Amino acid sequence: MAIWLILLSVFIPASVQNEAQFNGDYAQIGAFKISIINNDGPPVLYEATRYPNLGAQVGEILNAHYFPGINLYEAGNYREAFQQLTYVIDRPTYIDGNPNQILYLTTAYYVRGSIFLYHAAGAGRLTLARQDFQTAIQLNEKNYPAYLELSRVFSTAGLREESAAVLRHLIELNPDKETLEKAERELVTVTSESK
Repeated sequence: MAIWLILLSVFIPASVQNEAQFNGDYAQIGAFKISIINNDGPPVLYEATRYPNLGAQVGEILNAHYFPGINLYEAGNYREAFQQLTYVIDRPTYIDGNPNQILYLTTAYYVRGSIFLYHAAGAGRLTLARQDFQTAIQLNEKNYPAYLELSRVFSTAGLREESAAVLRHLIELNPDKETLEKAERELVTVTSESK
């Protein structure tokens, strides 16, 4: 448990946090070398989308990177999804003035955090997942799924009290019924496991 605590408390300076270098199956992010693990099955390749009228953006970043990243994630190509979403995360000014800028960014952080939590291996993956879920919440405090995943990061690391605190906070926010029920169930599980 002490190792998880150390890994979760590692501070990565903001200037290094999102600088990802890709090498085959690995992404080097700051001091962390993370392996992104794709689903088995036929490969799903990158394809730009053609959604019209998406609002202010530079270089069609939404059709060229954001939506393809979401589609690749849903199809199980987590390596390519990670690269596309990191491209968007690293360039938030490319969607300055877009009425949905916060939605796009909070979702990109949430999905990338999910890649770290569920589809990656390597020391530091939980730290990176925690940072992405926390950023998603900072951008939009009503990104309720990010609270659930942040709680799961802490639970995975054996930090039950921290996990329970996140769930209690989510319950206080009075989310939609489905999210509230999930949070209450997970809180019971987390608190019963810590006894």
